[in-house]
Amino acid sequence: MKLLSLDEYGPERRPRLGEMTAWEGACRMAYHLSREGEDGRGVEGAADVCRAMGSNAEAVERLARLLYNHYDWKGDSPNSVMFNNLVTEWPNIQALVALRRCVGILEARQREDGASGLVRVGDAGPLVGGLESAPEAAGQG
Repeated sequence: MKLLSLDEYGPERRPRLGEMTAWEGACRMAYHLSREGEDGRGVEGAADVCRAMGSNAEAVERLARLLYNHYDWKGDSPNSVMFNNLVTEWPNIQALVALRRCVGILEARQREDGASGLVRVGDAGPLVGGLESAPEAAGQG
């Protein structure tokens, strides 16, 4: 058995659904964060990986912390920075996963109700900003 390196987790290598390990998830997320603008997709790509992992995603954050400490102790700056970035971006990754989940639920309800155009992904921004009541958010409170 061999652990694949970060470079071996490029966008062309697709995991089989339900079989992604914490190591693979951490490498895929770190890949997206460290190569944003090239072939990585930044926080969005990391959030896609996180969502695909489901409940196994929490193990990625714990592993990333361990790997950061390990590489930092060894003086391996490139790898320590890479996993530190994953730990640092973890709240943003989780927020984007939660936002996409909420938007998905709203869109599903919209389809069930037969409504159209009420919720768009771009309109979901206030869901992240706070939990203001509707009248206050509309300036009526």
